[in-house]
This record gives sequence, structure tokens and C-alpha cells, in this order.
Amino acid sequence: MFEDNLLDFTELAPEARDAIRAELVATALVKIDAEGGLLNDRPYLRFHPPLPYAAHTADVPDADAAFQRAGDLRGEMQTSNLLAIAELERGQFDAVAAWYARSHELALKLNDRDQLASVAQNAGILAQNRAEWAADPAARSALLREAVALVAESLAIKLELQNQVGASSSYFQLD
Repeated sequence: MFEDNLLDFTELAPEARDAIRAELVATALVKIDAEGGLLNDRPYLRFHPPLPYAAHTADVPDADAAFQRAGDLRGEMQTSNLLAIAELERGQFDAVAAWYARSHELALKLNDRDQLASVAQNAGILAQNRAEWAADPAARSALLREAVALVAESLAIKLELQNQVGASSSYFQLD
């Protein structure tokens, strides 16, 4: 994709775009293709498919700062949820909880009920995973109660939104 087209689409502020491009290049998510030609003096950009299971989120430059410079709360919210999922794959439960908390905070700020349902469902799955690893029976029981409460919260939102497909995944998780 030509950078000029990307800038038109994203409507990034001129003062933010160079820093964001530098971060994307530094994390190997974008490669500037010098041989791809130019459009309005801007290069062709090649996007690398993300590999969340291969990267540590701690290796990513300050993602929050990049989103704040761009003013993209919705993108930050969705990415926080995706980073939580990547950390879950790595078994980093504390990092998962932190990313879900950030996504939840932004979903509340944006009044995004779909995202609130998604985060509650995912946090319930996290609590279930933590319960599976808990050695103490009392801690395991508390985590399982937390998991049920979170998935039930997700189910209630999905039913409120008349999202039957989403509700079925919550019913399945509660079964």
C-alpha cells in the first residue's frame, strides 16, 4: 500500500505519522519498499502479518503512546484485547489481566458494549485458565466463581444486544 493512500485513509495528524511509522518499522510490522515506487513523494509500504505468538509485548515500543499520539482510542482498545490474547498464549497471566483491564477501561470510555462483552468473556476464560493452574483449592474455587461471573456478564450484554451467536459462545463457556 502506498503511504500516501494510508495517510488519506487514516487521517493521521502530520506530527504523529513519522513517529508511528518509525515504531512500525522498528517492530518489523512495516517495511518501506524502496523499489515499489513513489506516490506523491511517499513510498510503498509492505505490511508484515502480525505474529503475536512470536513476540513479547514488552518488546513492542510504547504502544499506548503511539495510540495516544494518533488519538485512536478504539484502535488502542482493540489492540489491548489482542495483546492480552497473545500474552495468554504465552501463559503470562498478569500481563493478560493488565491488557484486558486497559481494553475494558477504554470500552467503558467509548461506551462500546460489544467490546465490554468480549473483554468480560475473555477475562472469564483467563480466570478459568488461572483456576486450572491454582494449587490451592480455595483459590481455584474463587477463580472459577470469578470466571462464571465474568462470562455471565458477557452473556447478559450479548443478550441485551440481541447477539445470539455471541450468546451461544457464552452459554458454551458456562456449560
